[in-house]
Amino acid sequence: MRLQVLLSLACSGLILMLTVWWGMPSLVIQPFDQQEIRGMDEDTRRVTSAVQSELTNLSYAVLNWSDWDETYAYARRPDPAFIAANVIDGTFEGQRLNLIMILNRQGQLISAHGFDLDSKRQISVSAQGRAFLRQFPALQVRDLSTHVEGIAALPGQVPWLLASRPIRTSDGTGPVTGTLVMGRLLSPTLLSDLKRDPHLRLTVQAGTGLPASAALAKVLVTTPDASRIQGRSTLPDLSGRSSVTLTVATDRPGHANGVRAARVLLACVLTAVLLLTLLSMILVETLVLRPLAQYRGQVRHLMAGQLTQRFTVRGRNELNALGQALNALLDRTEHNQEQVQHQATHDALTGLPNRLHLHREFQRLFDCNEPFAVALLDLNNFKAINDTLGHEVGDEVLRAAATQLQAALPRNAFCARLGGDEFALLLPGIVTSDQAVTQVSDILACFNQPLQTSAASLHVKASAGTTLWPSDASTASMLMRYADLSMYRAKALQCDVQPYSVVISDAMERRNSLERDLHGAVTRGELWLAYQPQVNLITSEVVGCEALVRWNHPQFGAVPPGTFIPIAEERGLIHQMGTWILRSACAQAAEWAHSGRPTKVSVNVSAVQLQDPAFPDLVAQVLRDTGLSPSLLELEVTETAVLVDLQAAVQHLTRVRALGVSVALDDFGTGYASLELVRELPLDYLKLDRSFVTDAVNDARRQVIVSAVIQLAHSLGLDVIAEGVEHHAERELLLSFGCTVGQGYLFARPLAALDVALLLPGTGSLRPA
Repeated sequence: MRLQVLLSLACSGLILMLTVWWGMPSLVIQPFDQQEIRGMDEDTRRVTSAVQSELTNLSYAVLNWSDWDETYAYARRPDPAFIAANVIDGTFEGQRLNLIMILNRQGQLISAHGFDLDSKRQISVSAQGRAFLRQFPALQVRDLSTHVEGIAALPGQVPWLLASRPIRTSDGTGPVTGTLVMGRLLSPTLLSDLKRDPHLRLTVQAGTGLPASAALAKVLVTTPDASRIQGRSTLPDLSGRSSVTLTVATDRPGHANGVRAARVLLACVLTAVLLLTLLSMILVETLVLRPLAQYRGQVRHLMAGQLTQRFTVRGRNELNALGQALNALLDRTEHNQEQVQHQATHDALTGLPNRLHLHREFQRLFDCNEPFAVALLDLNNFKAINDTLGHEVGDEVLRAAATQLQAALPRNAFCARLGGDEFALLLPGIVTSDQAVTQVSDILACFNQPLQTSAASLHVKASAGTTLWPSDASTASMLMRYADLSMYRAKALQCDVQPYSVVISDAMERRNSLERDLHGAVTRGELWLAYQPQVNLITSEVVGCEALVRWNHPQFGAVPPGTFIPIAEERGLIHQMGTWILRSACAQAAEWAHSGRPTKVSVNVSAVQLQDPAFPDLVAQVLRDTGLSPSLLELEVTETAVLVDLQAAVQHLTRVRALGVSVALDDFGTGYASLELVRELPLDYLKLDRSFVTDAVNDARRQVIVSAVIQLAHSLGLDVIAEGVEHHAERELLLSFGCTVGQGYLFARPLAALDVALLLPGTGSLRPA
């Protein structure tokens, strides 16, 4: 029996070896060759496309000169001063040009200048230019809308890229006074830039040298020998003929790999035959004695707690049936154990590792003794989402955020959820703070895409703080603390990522103190309202005021709103503060109205207030309590606040507007969704962001934007209030565009209520500073 088994295995091995020998070229080597051919085809097409792109770029370079009043004047009346000032070495080098020619309307060459980019000197090209014009008369264009670009090759010379356009005035009108032609020589330097891949060899020559079928197919890939592969493409010249051949060549490592793979496969087959022969000699032992011995040994392993061990099962008999049953029992036991282990080390909501897993990963990195960075991040305004949309939507946001974070993680990075909306990242191999900030910023870019929930598509951003091991701290707890401090510093600065520094510890101590004191600031009377007048730009009369909250801290003095308002938003105090601001501003406006000086007051509304279903009722109640006419109240909302939940914002603002209260979209134009919001929201005013007003006097493009925004608002029946008016020239410019209301330091800074009362209607107009 042993001889029969050996003979059968030997015959099987021989048949297998012959099969592999005959099928090897098609099964092993041919796929490598096909991959090489596809790669060369792609490289040839890519380089051909790069040549076409270079032609397009050259055409646009010509356009910058051809549509220019100075070129237009030169074509009509040549002036050497134009050439001396413009056709200089810097022009050729900056545009990578080798040729600039100017023809008058009669087609006469009035200027031809060349430049050698390698030797950095101008050369004579008049004869070559006339040769181009004779062979390619299409270069001379007389139609306003016509332009020509293509490849030109003179006999025995290196091909050129040429582009020509009619010479027009700067505004693109005529009549045409001539033609501007620019050219780039397909030199080795330019070809090196086009190929990009250093392993490719690129050549260009006149004449196709290709068969007719290849000329039609545009690309022909050939393998001259086992070590080289090349692709050739025909490029039409300016006359439409396929007169230029582009050849891309490289070595054939893929073919060599296929040959090596075939040899390895043959060696493996021989090895397999030998192994099968040896196995046949112990067949009886394998069928009976060895399974029993293995079962005994595996039982000992199971008794020692090694549940990953399994009984070896071969064939169908009573012994193997017992092994299958025991294996099934072990599978269920191991699966349950893995579930328990996974639940102990992973977050149930997001599936990310939890704190326990995070500390194990810390220990692993400490044992590796290689530097790494720690980053803590949390989602901005997550509490507002939870409060306004519910915890179910909040959970969906956390799951979506976890999914996008995992997808954005670099290799070897680790992400864990700490609880709430906080996540921790461990980034091995990071040595400097700049590296940490760059990598974390790349990860946070995943939040540029909205998070999809059942309620809405939400735009959620995150803030992160980073720290380094071992340079910043040596223990996991200190690294986490420092990263946490840096994260809150990032929130305070309204930036995405903030690396740890000693200064942050001091700043966070001050921030923590402000956070504690802010809880009672309203009841202690430390908050007060300043009012910035809104002025009629024609009469200089005050037509309204914007209420701005201020905080006089007993220890730190005046705290900027940009410092304590984010704290109020993060700690859930903004709703209380917003209610106080609304009530105080309405009370003050009612007092002015009762004294015979009715003036509209504008109040900013936070995202938390705007998403609260009870907000319209609160506005109505405040108006009743203060006795203020709804027509004297204006609510300002920002794009950021509205986009938290656009549908809810539209509903609530519609109810508020039904009371007679005006609604303004603040900081208009600073977000990407401004025009869509104008269409969706019930608005009365657009507040033109100060970024548009600033320096608009000296910026023609900005003037066009400001004028367009004002015209858009007026066409929609909305009034415009310009923010940040600081100079007389800005005021006059806004008036010329039809904007009649503005606010800014030109008229007044934010003032106390008593000071504002002196400027209200009936007390005279406000003279600009």
